[in-house]
Amino acid sequence: MSLTGPLDAHFERTAHFAALYSAYLERGVDSALDTTDKEMDGATDHYFEVGADAIRLCLQGLVASGRGTPQTILDFPSGSGRVTRHMASFFPDANIVACDLYPAHVDFCTSTFGVEGVVSQDDLDEVDFGRTFDLIFCGSLLTHLPAKLTKAAIDLMIRSLSPDGVAVMTLHGRQSIPIHHNEWNYVPPKRFQKIERGFNRSGYGYNAYDGTMRGHFSKNADYGISVSKPSWALGVIEDHDDVRIISYTERAWDRHQDVLVIGRPSAFQP
Repeated sequence: MSLTGPLDAHFERTAHFAALYSAYLERGVDSALDTTDKEMDGATDHYFEVGADAIRLCLQGLVASGRGTPQTILDFPSGSGRVTRHMASFFPDANIVACDLYPAHVDFCTSTFGVEGVVSQDDLDEVDFGRTFDLIFCGSLLTHLPAKLTKAAIDLMIRSLSPDGVAVMTLHGRQSIPIHHNEWNYVPPKRFQKIERGFNRSGYGYNAYDGTMRGHFSKNADYGISVSKPSWALGVIEDHDDVRIISYTERAWDRHQDVLVIGRPSAFQP
């Protein structure tokens, strides 16, 4: 009788993804940039590094959940391909959908990276992809929404998962409080006071952007900075008995965003 079956399976999966990584390195990543991409801050190297690191997070979720290569992938919101371009190279045979509220970003992804595109809606309860996904990456969205919209976004991801799908999402967690005070400001200090009060009171703090930042996201009815306790996010997932919590890791993406990974119960293969 083998006593190492689960361990064997783990290393078989990691070896499988290591082979995909070698092919990804050989294939390279499309470096075309959209100058209107809201994630572009002039630091091109950082832009590509953060996009590539999203693949690491996705692979960790896939390995932990016992998944193999995803056949259907959703990048939401895609922007102009910070992560999509890496997905297209790492999983060249997958059906990849780039979804964003801003049509120009979706058009850039479809025309540049050869993926499918879906224009989102501000009311996330109304979004229906008409399909499900083996892998969903939701980066830098829940970090900008009020609590009601964050719950709607999580609901959307859950109902869009395939029977053994995995969703990887990022949030501003409790570490964002000292980051704001000691490293950089997410918003002007006076506006952050409201966020911190909400965080301390209910576990979720939010304040909308104003001024120039608000103009960058004119199609969003409500958009700013949110900070949530891990317990708040996990509590939202606990209300869904059709998914399980795979992991929650603090400051796992871009040195400041927490990463929550969930999946369908059937995703676990011991």
